[in-house]
Amino acid sequence: MKRETHHHIRQTLLGLGGGILFSAVALLIVARELKGENVRVTSTASLVAAIFLAVFTWFVQGAMFSVLLRPLVGRYEYRSMVRLYLASHSVGDITPFMGGEVPYEVWGLSRAGLTPGMGGALLAVKAILNFTVLVSGTVIGFLLYKGDFSIKDSGKILLAIAVGAVMVWVIVAFLLRRRGDHDEEPERRPDEEAGWRQKAREFYVDLRSGFTEIWRKEPGAIFVCTGLHVVYWTSYTAIGGLALLAGGWNGNPLEAMAAQFIVYLLLPLSPTPGGSGAAELGFAALVGSGSGGSLLAGIMIWRGLSYYLPLVVGAFFVGRDINEGLLSRLEGLREH
Repeated sequence: MKRETHHHIRQTLLGLGGGILFSAVALLIVARELKGENVRVTSTASLVAAIFLAVFTWFVQGAMFSVLLRPLVGRYEYRSMVRLYLASHSVGDITPFMGGEVPYEVWGLSRAGLTPGMGGALLAVKAILNFTVLVSGTVIGFLLYKGDFSIKDSGKILLAIAVGAVMVWVIVAFLLRRRGDHDEEPERRPDEEAGWRQKAREFYVDLRSGFTEIWRKEPGAIFVCTGLHVVYWTSYTAIGGLALLAGGWNGNPLEAMAAQFIVYLLLPLSPTPGGSGAAELGFAALVGSGSGGSLLAGIMIWRGLSYYLPLVVGAFFVGRDINEGLLSRLEGLREH
C-alpha cells in the first residue's frame, strides 16, 4: 500500500514539476522579449473578477456532468460532479498527453452508478458538445482577431477545423440512425471462447446504448449542456482578458478572448503537462504587448488561475480518493 501511495506521489510531483519547468522557461522567453517589464497588479477589480470567474467555471463543469448524468441514473449529483471535475482536471494536468483525465473520470462516474461503457458514453457526448462550442468560438476568433495570420493560413486552418467538426457530427448521426442494429445484448460464448474480444464487444454495446439513451431519452439535456458549454467558454476565456487588464495591459480584451480560443483548440497538440510552455508562448504571441502595463504579469495571473489553481485544489480531492481506495482495499483484505 505504501509503495502504491509513493508511486502516485512521485507521478504527481514529476508532472507538476514538469509543468512548472516548462511554464518557467516560456515566461523567461517572454520576459526576455519584453525587456524589463515590471510584474505588478494595477487593477485589483480585474483580478478579483478573474478569480471569481475561475471558480465559477468549476461549478459550470460540475453542472455539465450532472445534467448528462441524470438521463442515465435518474438523478443529479451536482456536488460530487464538481469534485470529479476538479480531481480529473488535476490528474489530466500532470499527464503529458491529451485525455489523461479520462480513466479517472470513468472511475469517478462508476461511483455514481455508471458502468465503464455508460461513463464513456457520457464523456463522449460531453466531448462532442465541448468540441463544437470550442470550434465555433475559434472560428469567430479568427474572424475578429487581427493578428499576424495570413489569409492563406487562416483559410487552411478554418477548413481543417470545419472538416473536423462535420466529421464528428456525421459520426453522431450514424450512431443515432443505426440505433437498434447492435443494441441487443452480446451473445454469451463458452468460457474458453470468452476473452478480450467478448469484453470489448460488451463495452461497445454498453457505450453505444448509453450514447443513444442520452440523445434520445432526454434531448433537453443536450441543449442545456450545450448552453453550459457556451457559458463555460465565455467565462473561461474572459479570465485571460481580465488577467491581462489586472497587469495593466491596455489591449482589446475581446481579442484576448479570441486568441484564447485558438490557443485552447491547439493546446492538446502540446506534449507537455497541461500544455505548459506552449500555452504561455502561444498566448503571448497572439495578444502582443500593450503599453503602460505588463503582459508578463497578465500571463502569469492567467495561467495561475486557469491551470495551477484548479490543479492544486483538485489534488486534495485526488488525495482523498486515493486514501478512500486504499482504505476500502484494506477492509476487503480484512474480510478475507
